Amino acid sequence: MNREIFKNTFLGEEVELLINMSHKMVEETQDGTLISESPLATTGFILDMDDEYCYLGKTPDEVTKAIRFDFIIGVEIVKAKDLFNDVLDEFEVPEGSQGN
Repeated sequence: MNREIFKNTFLGEEVELLINMSHKMVEETQDGTLISESPLATTGFILDMDDEYCYLGKTPDEVTKAIRFDFIIGVEIVKAKDLFNDVLDEFEVPEGSQGN
């Protein structure tokens, strides 16, 4: 992973990071034991980084966790949902009120 590109792209953004530490689920069934593993995911604002760690915060103002770059296997910018506009989109505009 090119750290300079990572920094230029994601610094200050709210992201979801996939971490190369697996969450193991074990389930006993009639047919035997089912084991499934999936990477851990965490979200936060990337506030800073150095050669070893990526520092995240729950808000854009305070670091709350540090993740080693060696463990990051994926990153995605989180698009904040605009709930106000989503609610407005649900309502129909009454006839005769358009353009007034």
